[in-house]
Amino acid sequence: MSSPTRALLLLLALAACSAKVQPSALPASPDGDSATAPTTAVGTEAPAAVVPDPDPREALLSQVALQLFEQQHLLRHTIDDEISRAAFESYVERLDGGKMFLLQGDRDALAPHADQIDDELRAGSLDLAHEGSRLFVGRVAVVEALVAALLAAPLDHTDEEWTELDPKKLQPATSEDELRDRWRRRLELEVLDRVGQMEARLARTTAKVPAAADAGAAAADGDATPPVATAEPIPTTPEGRDAKARADLAKTYAARFVRLQNPAPLEAASDLINAVSTTLDPHSD
Repeated sequence: MSSPTRALLLLLALAACSAKVQPSALPASPDGDSATAPTTAVGTEAPAAVVPDPDPREALLSQVALQLFEQQHLLRHTIDDEISRAAFESYVERLDGGKMFLLQGDRDALAPHADQIDDELRAGSLDLAHEGSRLFVGRVAVVEALVAALLAAPLDHTDEEWTELDPKKLQPATSEDELRDRWRRRLELEVLDRVGQMEARLARTTAKVPAAADAGAAAADGDATPPVATAEPIPTTPEGRDAKARADLAKTYAARFVRLQNPAPLEAASDLINAVSTTLDPHSD
């Protein structure tokens, strides 16, 4: 196998390690995963998170990445400070593209690495990747607690507000209060969306009651098979539907937060190297 082919396969394997999912879009439905109850206090500094130690394979991966970028890529562009600064912006976007976790202060804390990515790749020590991962996982723990607290009680749907869903039009939150309000607005919208879906299903079910009764009567006469209920029962009261929507969302997010707080061993390195790749070729991601 030629060196370029081996390099390409190694990088493809590295890219496959990245599986982080950002909850920036509205979740469609509970995924059934279970999670332990969050214990991080809201309003505190992001705790020091337990993330994987630097992987011994990162030095080789960094070397192979540089060889691929500088010698095998069509542009053959030297990975320098200019590329590093552009890759830094791409990396932060990969880390928290939805702007729902990191504060502006967290991003500022990573800024000293902006023109060091080339040096870190050459040294085989991806400090930015691991510092970014530590900050992100710590913020996930904080957000996990505030989301659980927000969903534990009914939300106010009577006030008229608007919520920006396009992260490109958002600026990073500057405080935890601002971040909490951003999540509150998002969760209110998601609860309303789920309640609306339940009410639509309930309306369809109500319309089918006469037909179901006829089918049941036919089954009693031995003419047909009784209908089998497959969907989870929908609460009949508005309060019940609201409570169910909040409980389902809490379960969905709890499972997602567990996954986000347990990155794969090479995920941090993958995010950083893929950010450099995207800088050289915006269509490569």
